[in-house]
Amino acid sequence: MKPHVHVLTRTHIAHLIRPTLPPIYDTARAPSLHKGAAGRIAILGGSQDYAGAPYFAAMAALRCGADLAYVFCAPSAAAAIKAYSPELMVTPCEEMEVEAHGATAPGKLVDALPRLHALVVGPGLGRKPQALRCARAAMQAARQHGVPLVVDADGLYALHADGKLDAGILAGYPRAVLTPNAMEVRRLCDAAVASTSSASSDSDSLGKLLSALRSPTAAGEGAGDSIDAPVLCLKGSTDKVLFHVPDEEAWHSVDVDDPRGAPKRCGGQGDILAGCIGTFLGWSKLSTQSQPTSLPAAAVATAAASVVVRSAAERAFARNHRATGTVDILNEVGEAFHLEYDMLEGALSVAAFARYPVPGKCKTRLAASLLSRDDVQSAEIANSLACDVYRSLASRVIAMPCISHVFVSEAQDAERLKEWCADIRGKEHTVPLVVPQVDDKDLGRRMHHALTCMTGSGRAMIVGTDVPGLTAEHVQHAARLLDSHDVVLGPAYDGGYYLVAVKHAPPVELFEGIEWSTSQVREQQVAACLRCGLSVSSEDLPVLRDVDTADDLSEWHDKPEWLVL
Repeated sequence: MKPHVHVLTRTHIAHLIRPTLPPIYDTARAPSLHKGAAGRIAILGGSQDYAGAPYFAAMAALRCGADLAYVFCAPSAAAAIKAYSPELMVTPCEEMEVEAHGATAPGKLVDALPRLHALVVGPGLGRKPQALRCARAAMQAARQHGVPLVVDADGLYALHADGKLDAGILAGYPRAVLTPNAMEVRRLCDAAVASTSSASSDSDSLGKLLSALRSPTAAGEGAGDSIDAPVLCLKGSTDKVLFHVPDEEAWHSVDVDDPRGAPKRCGGQGDILAGCIGTFLGWSKLSTQSQPTSLPAAAVATAAASVVVRSAAERAFARNHRATGTVDILNEVGEAFHLEYDMLEGALSVAAFARYPVPGKCKTRLAASLLSRDDVQSAEIANSLACDVYRSLASRVIAMPCISHVFVSEAQDAERLKEWCADIRGKEHTVPLVVPQVDDKDLGRRMHHALTCMTGSGRAMIVGTDVPGLTAEHVQHAARLLDSHDVVLGPAYDGGYYLVAVKHAPPVELFEGIEWSTSQVREQQVAACLRCGLSVSSEDLPVLRDVDTADDLSEWHDKPEWLVL
């Protein structure tokens, strides 16, 4: 089984997860938040021998930003967990220690499920038969209520306690995330093989596990779900987040490109990760913002949690060295989250509209104006112009804006554009997300869609890729202008604009009534801003020339040597 791999950097993940975060810094929306609006996360786990694990998971959920954390545990663990922190609401569940006929989920947990935004099953659960039965029943009950699930530690063991994988509990449920370590993966794979009649080698045992987790009849079980199996997080030097797309009959892997962490592997880090995933999953369920990606919400939530925990572990080790413990990592989660995601509050997402430089399909007006009337040369010019703009805006330091999104006009060009970005980026550059544009011939509606997608991550901007003089300084100047204006336009010589930036998601009317490709574009755009009640800066940025004809190439000071006009 060879999945399609998506390598996501921290910057990618930040832009994907930001639209789902509670808007606590948004002065317009924050006052409407109430207790619990930022997430109510529950942990099912905790036994006489393992009272620390559910504490770490629940506290990690809080440190990550959830409002409320509940722990449903065995009575023998309740007093200890309550003593660890007054922030946790701890409920002893007799069903986890008392013999009962049949599998019964703790009644108090079942009563709470309609109010929960995510449930984490497994930390400190132990392997008593009663606890394992409760865990399996709780997973089924959560699924029936549509509650996102994280299954970790002995919650995973509960799925194969009799030696065979009980895949039916979670098969086809796209809102579940399984978080096994290397040993737990092996046990799950062995159990999946034991559940089939045919022999299996080590090389395809993972494939058996993944096949068992699928359920074609359950695709789309939750609103907006595009996968037909739980997400599987394979923890390691590179965390790999696997999910299955039924329309493609293929598995995909989000590889988290983040080498950070701590060489000290103290127990409890997995519990912290499980709690953080629970919070991000809860926010994904709560979010009403449009997402700039086709990746499933559970996979993005898992990748986002991985980044936070790796950052926290690195920070803890830098302070404590060999003495690093799980409490030290937990204490860094809040600051790690702030640096990874909250520092992007009000950040600027910069997008470019792109067409792969195929002769005859790009810069056709330019080709017609060249002496050679050469479509190939026109495509080469378009490619060189885009390379120059992309490199000039590539981020070398975290504070400098870079192109974070590329909206491609033809979906079939997406993979080629990803390779193009990777080829020219250089080690210090950030590879943008390549996103298919909405299928609409109207440029205004395409721009509205792109800006709306990105404003979930803060402020947003679209720049032209055919503007030889465009630099990062222009983008930074535009970002500063957004502090005092709702909309910023970069004026072009031909009466249009080479840059548009917005502070908030724009109304659809902002781009209506514009006669595109005319000398009236900027004037009409300013008028549209005023009609929408938006303040606009249209003359504060330098006037630049975009390249539409051969005459415009005179402004290209770094044009390639092969270009003869």
